[in-house]
Amino acid sequence: MHYIILVDQDGQTCLWADTFPPLHFVRKTCFDSNATDSMKPNFFINKNLEGVLLMSRPLGKNEMTILRSTNDGRFWFDVEFVYPAGSNSKQSANFDFRLHDPDSVPKDLNWIDIQYGHTDDGLQPFITLNGGHLWRPIPRTNSKVVILNFEYVILSVDIDVNGINYSFDYSATWFRLDLFKNKPNVLFIGRVPETDLKAVIVTSEHGVDSLKFITLDFSPIFSL
Repeated sequence: MHYIILVDQDGQTCLWADTFPPLHFVRKTCFDSNATDSMKPNFFINKNLEGVLLMSRPLGKNEMTILRSTNDGRFWFDVEFVYPAGSNSKQSANFDFRLHDPDSVPKDLNWIDIQYGHTDDGLQPFITLNGGHLWRPIPRTNSKVVILNFEYVILSVDIDVNGINYSFDYSATWFRLDLFKNKPNVLFIGRVPETDLKAVIVTSEHGVDSLKFITLDFSPIFSL
């Protein structure tokens, strides 16, 4: 399947997808290209699940919503956001698809994905475990969320930058581990290659020339 995004003479930005015969493109959906940047719809093509697309579009004057298609954009449906009980969060969100990192999730976990929305002081990650139908918020961060290769260990650097948040049960329960004291600048967080339960965090601090590499090894927890 091939997709193209074109702007027509009326100022409409449209998503087109090819169909039979090959490279014969059909228009799937359009939006007004003159919308402000904060309210401009956008598309995300899920390369791990054939035919699955996401689209952000205005829900009201100052609110966005996310739609999902499982047939290359022919039909679109609202996704579901599930927040903790008692949460004051809106029941919708606006994903910034530019922040999506395909390397955050192991390649064999096709139905799991992570998208990010903006908050006043950082990023609000959302995780899906069912291919994008339902999304749950997970602890806020200023970096990326990483899923390890074994037992679905999920971790990220906390919004305060002095600790990490991690989960062992598909993001249902979260724990915190304090690692830093001086709120360093997080340059990278990711899996250690050819390992199942190791992650590495690379940081820098103001006035310090060298970088700091911290390896987190979760294997002792699962060997008990």
